[in-house]
Amino acid sequence: MNNPQIPSHIEIKVENVIRRRWGAGESLTGFPGNACPLWLILEGAIEVRYPEERFYVKAGECLFSPPFRSRLIHVPAVCDWIGVALRSDMDNGFDWLRQLRLPLHWKPEQEETEAIQRLMLELVEEWDLSTSGKRSGTDHLIITGMGRTLLGTTLRSLTRDSSFRTDNESMPPWLFTALDTMEREPHLHIADIASRCGYSTAQFRRIFSACLGLAPHIYLQRIRMERACRCLETTDLAISDIAFDLGFASQAHFSRLFSRTFGLSPSRYRKQPGGLW
Repeated sequence: MNNPQIPSHIEIKVENVIRRRWGAGESLTGFPGNACPLWLILEGAIEVRYPEERFYVKAGECLFSPPFRSRLIHVPAVCDWIGVALRSDMDNGFDWLRQLRLPLHWKPEQEETEAIQRLMLELVEEWDLSTSGKRSGTDHLIITGMGRTLLGTTLRSLTRDSSFRTDNESMPPWLFTALDTMEREPHLHIADIASRCGYSTAQFRRIFSACLGLAPHIYLQRIRMERACRCLETTDLAISDIAFDLGFASQAHFSRLFSRTFGLSPSRYRKQPGGLW
């Protein structure tokens, strides 16, 4: 069974959050934008009709809906539900959520339902504050972090459903392998990653760039820099050891790249309270 991890450089955006309580017979027809609505039914049920299929979603169940797909939402009886619209972004419009075969309808286990509901209710509260004129500079960071946590919790719940599969047409198996390998083993070189994906280095560079809009060494470099920051902030490892662990040929090479990326040397970064943030 697939267990997709959210790569650290894929940004998960929260486009909208809403809690609705509809009376019997209410309905709404819409053509959504580029976000994927995730719904949890708290009470009652809703019927969601797409051109090719329909879903009857009851209390305690979730529906993860695709973007750019018209739908009719109908409430046969009083219904209380929460919706969070999520979008994944990377360079040149690569949408990581395309690998999921949406729409997905499932009933999470009790503990997972409680976790998803708690996250959604907290998002509703944060979203209402941020749109009521009381927004602070940290609201965006809080909402983005909660959205990422919600998606991670949702994916963990989905992978326990035997019917869940990722869409290999949208996310080719070799690309999933490449991204997952870079996240788990950032010390590897591009040639090693290409070999694991079954391609020569030149072929891999070409098809990776075509899919994601940036070269694989740039993507890998971003992961390495993020890991370097984490090591500098949370460990006492020598800078030379960090460089070696992340696959750099020398400490000098690592330090030059780090300074060019962040405007600080690794040693100065380590002395900053809380890193750059």
